[in-house]
Amino acid sequence: MSPQIDTFDVGPSRDGDQFHYSRASRLCLELLDASSDLKVVSVEGISKQDSVNAGIESIDLALYYGSASLPAARLVRYRQLKHSTLHADKEWTASGLRKTLKDFAGRFTALVGKFGIQQVCARFAFEFETNRPVSSRVDQVLADLRQGMQGRDARYISRVTGLAPADLQAFASLFRPITRVEGFLEQ
Repeated sequence: MSPQIDTFDVGPSRDGDQFHYSRASRLCLELLDASSDLKVVSVEGISKQDSVNAGIESIDLALYYGSASLPAARLVRYRQLKHSTLHADKEWTASGLRKTLKDFAGRFTALVGKFGIQQVCARFAFEFETNRPVSSRVDQVLADLRQGMQGRDARYISRVTGLAPADLQAFASLFRPITRVEGFLEQ
């Protein structure tokens, strides 16, 4: 009887890692453009000059324009990357975005405490990039929240984020899903 080798396929997990590396590499190319004011791309966290630690668990990339120092930065984009090889057509639901929303809302709150709501709304963005679609229900609730409307789904997001209605409206205007980007293999 010949020996059998039992293997566990980690390919889909590695594809997610490769997706992160590919996206980070592509975004770093903007650093070479002399007309760009992108100064720092931080991978798997924040810049050493970024003085706010809240919500870093959900930050895969942080892009700093103008300066890596938060008080001097023109724009800071915090981005979480999610890739799926096996479920590329499965829609993201509000419950699937729960941890990201909670972490980003915590960071939003800390930034508002440090810089004020007007500065945060003018200079910060929270992005969720994925090769998967976001459900139309999530798109609609985010659109409603941006308009200050509170429905049942908005109450769920309010509970998850812990934000008051006015802050939730501002946060929703800064949270942007970037969906159906090229998957790892296409890149």
